[in-house]
Amino acid sequence: MLVKCIKNIINSEIKETDYDGAIGYEIGSNIPLKLNKCYVVYGFNDIGNKWICINDEEKKYPVWYPLSFFTVMDSRKSKFWKRKKDSYIFEEWHVEIEGLSEEEYYNRIVIGNESESYYMSIVDGNDESVKNFESYKQKCDLEFKNCDEHPRITVLDEDWVQCLNCAEVWKVCASNELAKCPACLGVFELTKI
Repeated sequence: MLVKCIKNIINSEIKETDYDGAIGYEIGSNIPLKLNKCYVVYGFNDIGNKWICINDEEKKYPVWYPLSFFTVMDSRKSKFWKRKKDSYIFEEWHVEIEGLSEEEYYNRIVIGNESESYYMSIVDGNDESVKNFESYKQKCDLEFKNCDEHPRITVLDEDWVQCLNCAEVWKVCASNELAKCPACLGVFELTKI
């Protein structure tokens, strides 16, 4: 899923319910998002107001924002997401506790008020959780084309490609739309023969 930022200031035109729960934000607050920038979505929650999880311009970890601050550019769901109640998130973020109401589930996943929460372990900088999230992030970042223009490379037999910048050859995930060169870190749009 890919979204484009259309609001980055909470003003009086925005309903309070659109940003209720956004930590530390009030009317007049600037949100660390760049207008017209596209963001890859790492989680989606549809309990109450719709919320998405992205990496903003400030934090080193994913942050939940109201979907109303964005326009959806590509609504395809990541193959790495798992549906749980009204959330599409990485499997590790699921809380397996029977009998939770939708609101309680939302609070444990999105707000992360549970000390054992996978999300909070990322926020707190737990090395294993951060490393795990970074591996998912890298996969999601290459899954779909984004708003940036990238040079195109052709996927050859058995999913091999060659970098236009440094001539490195590597195997790619055939279902991805983008690839990152392991040598020079150049990003390319994949075209199939």
